[in-house]
Amino acid sequence: MPISPEYVDEVENLIAIFESSIHIHDGCIEMTVVPDVDATECFVRTDLFIEIPDAYPKKPSRPSLRKVRGLTIEQQKSIQQSLDKTATDCAQYEMPAIFELFQCTRDILDKYNNTTVDCSICFETVPPENRCRTPCFHFFHKECLARFLYFWKTDPQDVDANIYQQARRVTQSREEALEYIRFSKAKAPVPCPVCRNEMTETDLPIVDWRHIPPYEEIDTDVRWNVEASKLTLSKTAIEQQRKRQQIFLHQHAKNALIEEANVTYH
Repeated sequence: MPISPEYVDEVENLIAIFESSIHIHDGCIEMTVVPDVDATECFVRTDLFIEIPDAYPKKPSRPSLRKVRGLTIEQQKSIQQSLDKTATDCAQYEMPAIFELFQCTRDILDKYNNTTVDCSICFETVPPENRCRTPCFHFFHKECLARFLYFWKTDPQDVDANIYQQARRVTQSREEALEYIRFSKAKAPVPCPVCRNEMTETDLPIVDWRHIPPYEEIDTDVRWNVEASKLTLSKTAIEQQRKRQQIFLHQHAKNALIEEANVTYH
């Protein structure tokens, strides 16, 4: 792209402000945006990706969101609309737009940072005071994540077939293999329930998961027959199913590569 003096000056100023947190390549600018709060209180984030056209700043830049965490689809649409309007307004007056787009994104993240989100385990709403966030920005009730940690550390059958076969090759029986897996899992890093990224002890919530009892076994003689039961869903439950179906279809289209999702809302 032809490089205008205005763009060169703007980039130099941005590098001075953001240093290594801004990435500039092939007419595109990318930076991670988080609310202006302490890291422990940060519950939303996004990467801001800006394409710079040849006639910039006379023509509007093209901002989009990537690797979004903690925001609903509606909130992402709202941010995208604000970014598009900011880019258009800056181009109308031939003003530098990149810092304005960053500030616009951060201001909205500040507003959304204390809103409630859904737990990725039970799918119920998580109020801010009971919210736990993993480093990969997935959200849970503290108790839900603690229970997951309990089962991960103590349930030897929650592994794939390859791991079980490896354990069988070095043990004499199925019981020994399960004990071998349990011992190995107790020492291994815990994966995020959503994306499977490894978490360290410092990433885990301050909840004593070691003393959380397992779920009670259900008597098979009185097990609920789902197929024979007639279910009546509330309007809220139906709406929640619709939203989750949208998320599933979006991730399915991206082959479930959470970190590679690149969504632009217009």
